[in-house]
Amino acid sequence: MRPQRLTLLIPLLFTIGLTAADDRTHNSELKRIYQADQKDRETPLGSSDWKTVGPRDAARRARVRQLIDKGEVRTGLDYERAALVFQHGDTNDDILLAHVLAVTAIGMGNGEARWLAAASLDRYLHRLGQPQVFGTQLTSKDVTQPAGWTMEPYNRNLLAPSLLEANCVPDRRDQTERLDAIHRGVDPPAPKHPPCVDAPSGKKRP
Repeated sequence: MRPQRLTLLIPLLFTIGLTAADDRTHNSELKRIYQADQKDRETPLGSSDWKTVGPRDAARRARVRQLIDKGEVRTGLDYERAALVFQHGDTNDDILLAHVLAVTAIGMGNGEARWLAAASLDRYLHRLGQPQVFGTQLTSKDVTQPAGWTMEPYNRNLLAPSLLEANCVPDRRDQTERLDAIHRGVDPPAPKHPPCVDAPSGKKRP
């Protein structure tokens, strides 16, 4: 059975910002793939039908891999969208590739991809049985039990709060408040993301 991770929650909290003018320079097919990925996750925590979504995810990853191999993933936003598709993968290599793609997006000037780079690192660490370091991931053995969601294992001592802020990750107090809400069986509040500057334009995401 596919493990239930924050795949169920993160896409509802994470959006990629851009202007209409910017969008004309990006891969339009990749945009549609990204939007389909997000549409499949517009459900309450733990309620997605993975028997249906899983094959669609696999098809999307296969097509994005083709676009990468053909050199048709070109811009920082393209790489960020491709990263999010692989972030929802099934294997360690899928998540590792998501991290590489997110870091590449940052290197191409897309500062907003910092959050995804942090989240993909956390997810990769979890898949290896190691503690996450940013606090972006939740796991549960039984998604029908709200009290079962946890952030552990989580190494809270490695990264200073300033590093979370620098990578657009909500602070630990906000993380705890959201987890407490889930444990109470209520919708968690929107995360209080620090401003994320998309260099070189200086555009900030909310």
